[in-house]
Amino acid sequence: MDKKVALWREKVRAVKDADEQRIAEKELEISRLKEVNDNSLRDGSMVDELRNALRLTEARFDECVEKLEHEREQSLEVHKRSEHDLSARLAESDERCDLLRKELKRLRDQLSMRDERCDLLRKELKRLRDQLSMRPEAVTTPTTSVAPTGLRDASSTLSLTVSLVGGGGVAAPVPSPSPAVSGNPSALLRAAAGGVFETDMVSFASLQSNRDGEIRQLNDKIAELERAISRMTSDSTHHEKMVTQLTKELEAYKAKERMALSMEYIRNVILSFLCTTNEDSRLRIIPAIATILEFTEAEKETLQRRLPGCPRLH
Repeated sequence: MDKKVALWREKVRAVKDADEQRIAEKELEISRLKEVNDNSLRDGSMVDELRNALRLTEARFDECVEKLEHEREQSLEVHKRSEHDLSARLAESDERCDLLRKELKRLRDQLSMRDERCDLLRKELKRLRDQLSMRPEAVTTPTTSVAPTGLRDASSTLSLTVSLVGGGGVAAPVPSPSPAVSGNPSALLRAAAGGVFETDMVSFASLQSNRDGEIRQLNDKIAELERAISRMTSDSTHHEKMVTQLTKELEAYKAKERMALSMEYIRNVILSFLCTTNEDSRLRIIPAIATILEFTEAEKETLQRRLPGCPRLH
């Protein structure tokens, strides 16, 4: 009986040792599984945090894109409005320049025509003075037939001068010398001149002075028009430079905006690739990375061969 009890004790002790060993092994396995579970939970929390960060980044990216798009639209609107205003002002300046050039040409033609008329009047006056300075010698000669002829020539010349001074009108008829004044040379000259020689000379001098004043005014007006044309040309050049500068600034702003969008897109794609643990999702992101990095056809074929599950690269 004691032997059986001792034998049973040995068996119970052996079973107990085996159970304790199995319990220790199970506890080790449970602790290992618990550690794995803790790691999985920690990795899951990290994935959730990365997913939340990605969502926040995506929201900020969308907000930034909307803001940049709004600023771009405003800049384009301002640029279009400025370009339209500058084009309108440039067209107006060109039109005013054309009108001023026509006015300048008209004034120059008018000035040239008046200069020609003044030259003709000066020549006629000089010829008349030369002719009158020679007439008294012809009148004092004994030949009686020369004086009336010369006086008739002087009368016709003076009548022509009066008509020129009067602006091209019809000259007053010259009275013929009477017998009472035919013997007096000075009287004959005044009679041949129609009795208006002194007054016509004064009138011609005043007319010449008035025309000189008009010529000076026209010259001043021409100089003023030339200055206005020069100023408008300078304004047009300045407006063209402003349009060119605004166009360059807009192009630089567009390039900077495209660069910012590209960098943000690259960051999001790479962040999505790093945060994704699923291989299928990673493979779907590879075409976007290949597009961003601008792979060549050979590089795309190499990548396609090494990653058969990757979608087709375009």
